[in-house]
Amino acid sequence: MSPAVAERVAQGIAELGNVVEIIWHCGEPLACDFDHFERLVFPLERLREKELVRHAIQTNATLINERWCEFFRHHQFRVGVSIDGPAWANTKRVGWNGSPSFDKIMLGIRYLREAEIPFSAICVVSGNTLGKARELYNFFVELGCASLGVNVEEQLGVHTVTINSQQADGTTRVTKFWQELFRAWQENPVIKVREFARMLPSLAALTDGQVVSPEVYDIFPSVAWNGDVVLLAPEFLNTVAPRYNNFVVGNILNEDLQTIVERGKLVVYVEDFVRGVNRCRQECEYFSLCYGGQAGNKFFEHGTTNVTETAFCRNSEKRLADAILQELESVNT
Repeated sequence: MSPAVAERVAQGIAELGNVVEIIWHCGEPLACDFDHFERLVFPLERLREKELVRHAIQTNATLINERWCEFFRHHQFRVGVSIDGPAWANTKRVGWNGSPSFDKIMLGIRYLREAEIPFSAICVVSGNTLGKARELYNFFVELGCASLGVNVEEQLGVHTVTINSQQADGTTRVTKFWQELFRAWQENPVIKVREFARMLPSLAALTDGQVVSPEVYDIFPSVAWNGDVVLLAPEFLNTVAPRYNNFVVGNILNEDLQTIVERGKLVVYVEDFVRGVNRCRQECEYFSLCYGGQAGNKFFEHGTTNVTETAFCRNSEKRLADAILQELESVNT
């Protein structure tokens, strides 16, 4: 990304006047090198000082050193680390030469811990780790992360899945995974588990008869290296989809961000997504827990954003809710 793109983002946020969290994501953001990344953050610094911008970064941590830690502290970055568990569970995360990245990830985490920088972790669970929920949880407790996000593998972009949640065996394995993870967390709730923190209040509201069905959705603009803007899902960047104009709704070097976002709400794939969400609202008993799912999962699984159920919603919403309810019921009986 050129500094000119970052400057236009800063200008757009300043004109908006609202607090915005910028998530540096999509690939490995630290790979552009320290000096270049510093140039990208510089135009946003005054907005951060005015508390209009908050920074977050998702990284594999392999490039983190003392200099990066000082940078994160100075600019008040929230840091998320992508790591799938112990070395045996992390074999899909490799370097360009195919070598395992686990030791480098752990070194980066050690730098964060020594600098006393809190970090979260995101763990992708696949077929070979689905039966190891307790072992995974204990690993992340020992790792020292402040919170844990668990992504049952998703079909996004070029990534395909090995868990077939439409089959009875897949459904059972996913539900058992969430049950085992929930038990491990209840027995030792020293770190926040993102999925439980999100789902438990919604289940409690349902139990109290307070069904919440918001009419709004997160437009979530994502800005590419060249200034192109897509909405709803960062995975849409650089995705070929002629029907949806490759998801690009404008370029921030040519127009201001707010104009792009407002016009983008009327493009076909956003309107398709809204139609799908409205169908979810009418048809799905889980709607008040997930609010209609994610546009990226819908497109990459079905080729359209106008769809209801996906493997993601089965694995990460429905089976999650089922598992928690079953565990809570077993405790109360």
